[in-house]
Amino acid sequence: MKRQWALLFALVFILIIVLFSIANVDIVTVSFLVGKTRMPLILVIVVSVLFGALIIGSVSYRKMIQLQRALQHSENERKKKLQLELQRRTADESLSDTGKGEKEDEEKKNSEPEMPEMRRSRRSRR
Repeated sequence: MKRQWALLFALVFILIIVLFSIANVDIVTVSFLVGKTRMPLILVIVVSVLFGALIIGSVSYRKMIQLQRALQHSENERKKKLQLELQRRTADESLSDTGKGEKEDEEKKNSEPEMPEMRRSRRSRR
């Protein structure tokens, strides 16, 4: 929808320029820094519009490139932060898993001696 409005606006703008140019077909003198020349006013208008569009387009393109670079930079920083956070979490989990494993091993050691003694005592009774 946005593109349709932009296209409609561009067409209306072009139509206004064309109508304005057709209404001004007189020969005019154009003064430059280095000299003067005579040309149709329609040509002066069209060339002026094209140069204006070129300047606006180049400024817009430069700004767009700057914004894309800034976006890429922020995405790279976000990815680095996420990787660091993931590494920190995996390190924390491995430490907590190691701590749990040690507790389980201690519990097994404390409970194991009682059971074999009970079995031995049963065997010795037989």
